Amino acid sequence: MTKTLFIPIDNSETHLIAALKTQNHHAQKKCYELHHKKLLGICYRYFNDEELAVEIMNDASITIFEKIHQFKEEGPFEGWIRRITVNICLNKIKSMKNLKK
Repeated sequence: MTKTLFIPIDNSETHLIAALKTQNHHAQKKCYELHHKKLLGICYRYFNDEELAVEIMNDASITIFEKIHQFKEEGPFEGWIRRITVNICLNKIKSMKNLKK
């Protein structure tokens, strides 16, 4: 039986990032709640389709949680997650163009 690590989530971004790095589901939910509107706004700028924008935003959230160990805390967390979201949007546009060829 594995022991579940519970990390209390407060308003500190440092604690949130530390909890995310342990794959804490409460931290992931909190992060999603804090940032999903910003990320969705980015996706809307690239895609004028609500369903596609939500799909891309969810893909970005999953990627953020999977790659959180790569965040070096040398810059702002929000900038890092925005960059991931933009890159996923650009990759989606590129793949959509390739499908049209």
